[in-house]
Amino acid sequence: MTSSRTVKRFAVGTYALGATALAFLAIMWLLNPYPANASCDTDHGYAAIKAHAEANSTLALLALSCAALGVAVCIAGALKAADHRVELPRTSTFLSASALFALGVLPFIGIGFVSFAALIGSGLYCQN
Repeated sequence: MTSSRTVKRFAVGTYALGATALAFLAIMWLLNPYPANASCDTDHGYAAIKAHAEANSTLALLALSCAALGVAVCIAGALKAADHRVELPRTSTFLSASALFALGVLPFIGIGFVSFAALIGSGLYCQN
């Protein structure tokens, strides 16, 4: 039986990767707005749109990498926590820690799809 400390480390790593991936997506949409009055017809506008798309693709790639690593950590956590059970707060209900890690893969898959769509979308700037 593995130690409880190891399972907690996998859980903390999973939370950190999820928060980091969501932070990259939030930065992409909230702090990197589309350039105002930029047009693909002018050199200056095209350069501004290209810089915006390159920044978004970098952030989307980082979020996608965090999501992929999060899935790997969840799978490793599920394998390590095979014999552990987690008690829900204020109840006497116990859940399998492996099942919780397996369910933790689902948000990372969603983050990965959104990141991949943003990565594809950032490559389609100034397409007619």
